[in-house]
Amino acid sequence: MKNGSKFAIVGGSGAGKSTILNLLEQFYRPEQGRITLGGVDIRDFEIGSYRSLFSYLPQNAPGFDGTVRDFLCYGSGTPHSDEELKELLREVDMTESVEAMGGLDFEVGPGASKLSGGQRQRLAVARMLLTGAGTVLADEATSALDFEGSRRIASLIDKYAAGKTRIIVAHDLSTVQDADMILVLNKGRVDGMGTHVELKETCPAYRRLLTAGEEETA
Repeated sequence: MKNGSKFAIVGGSGAGKSTILNLLEQFYRPEQGRITLGGVDIRDFEIGSYRSLFSYLPQNAPGFDGTVRDFLCYGSGTPHSDEELKELLREVDMTESVEAMGGLDFEVGPGASKLSGGQRQRLAVARMLLTGAGTVLADEATSALDFEGSRRIASLIDKYAAGKTRIIVAHDLSTVQDADMILVLNKGRVDGMGTHVELKETCPAYRRLLTAGEEETA
C-alpha cells in the first residue's frame, strides 16, 4: 500500500472487516503469520508509539465524561482555538446542536449520555480530523448517520485526510468507489481485490454487495 492511498475493505456482516483494523491496531494479535510496517513486525514497536501513527474512528464512537471541547480535543496532543473547533463543528453539521446545548463547555454527561449516537459519531469524526497521525483507520464511520449525512462525512474524511493513508471499512460502497484499492471479504476469506471498475467485472461477491446497497437506498 502506497503512502497517501485510499484502501477500502468491504464485505457482508461477519466477513472479518473490523477484525483487520483490530489486528492493525494490535487490539488482537495474529494466531498465524505476521503484520509488518516498513518491513518490521508491528509487535516489535513500542505500543504507544505505534498507535500514535494512526487516527482510529470506530463504528460506534465511545462516550466519556467532560465537555464538548474535551470530547473534540481528546488525544490530539496540541491545543486548539475555539474558532478552529467551531469551524470543525460546522463541517460535521453540529453547530446548531452544540449551540442549543450551550456551546463548547456543555457537559456531555456520564459516557456522553446526553448525546445521541449520531451526535457522538459526528464529534468523533471532528476529533479524528484534528489529529496529526499519518494514517486514518475508519471502521464504518458513517453507519450511525442517514443517507445524506453518510456521504457528507465520508467526503469530509477524504477532504481533511487528503495526503494521508486511509484504510476504510465501508458499509456504504458508494463512499469508497474512488478508492485506489478495494478488498472484498466473505466469511473471513478474500474474494477479490482491485478497483471499483475491476471488481464490477471480475468479482461476483462485490456485485452482490453493490446490488444490496442499491436496494437499501431505493
